[in-house]
Amino acid sequence: MANLEDLKKTWQSQSGISQQRFDMIGSKVRTSTGLLQTTIFRRDMLETFASFVVVAGFAPGLFYAKNWVAWSGFAIEVVAGSTIPFVLWRARKRSLATVSASNFRDFVNVEIDYLLRQVQLLRSVTWLFLLPIYAGIVLILAGLTDLDFLLFELTFLSLYLTACTGLFIYVWWLNQSACKNNLEPLLHYYVEMRAALELGDESALELADPPVAFLQPKQRKPMTSRRRWTWIMMTLAVTVCIAGAGYATVEYFDARSGKFIVGIAPVMALLMIFLSGLWRRDSVDDPG
Repeated sequence: MANLEDLKKTWQSQSGISQQRFDMIGSKVRTSTGLLQTTIFRRDMLETFASFVVVAGFAPGLFYAKNWVAWSGFAIEVVAGSTIPFVLWRARKRSLATVSASNFRDFVNVEIDYLLRQVQLLRSVTWLFLLPIYAGIVLILAGLTDLDFLLFELTFLSLYLTACTGLFIYVWWLNQSACKNNLEPLLHYYVEMRAALELGDESALELADPPVAFLQPKQRKPMTSRRRWTWIMMTLAVTVCIAGAGYATVEYFDARSGKFIVGIAPVMALLMIFLSGLWRRDSVDDPG
């Protein structure tokens, strides 16, 4: 008669995978799972904060919009910003599963479902986030346009929308690149792991390490003093130009449009500071 330890190993193999195999491949996914959840949570918190900024910035427009076109644009921005945290939370929500040998297949299924929702989120970023925000901006600018100064405002609005379009295309590209190069390979890894578990312990053991290099902290090169001062001057120049254009619009054209343009200046400054890395304290002296 088989002893108790043999029966235990047999049960584990039939209901999940053997404890020995679990100990060997479980370490491959524990770290990757933790890093992925941390990375997604950090990303969602940053985007949730950005959504609060959008709501706080556009909500006052609901009270001083001069026509229904501009009011509709402000309303779209507020609704879009308010729904972002909920969409992110829904995609981040995951079933709880204990990582043990007896239910390791269930754990893998949970990971696959989680990654599928994250991939779908990035694939749909245009319809969920970018397009509503872009449409709101177009309506706001159209509603604030003064027909008495149509040529001037159309010139400015064309330049502004061109800049917004370029920014939105860049954000779209970042999301699609992250989906294709990072999340989809990891999703395929878990799908292959599930198939290997169905074939038996030996097949599961032959799996390579998960593709999680993108989750590892990246070592940033310190910013040189010359590069730092270049970005500082560029940020100041862009901020002053936008604020100046807004002030001129207030004085000589339309007060509402001008105030909206002035309000863009600090937002653009913060965006340039964030993208350039000026907020980091690391720096090195210029060579030579």
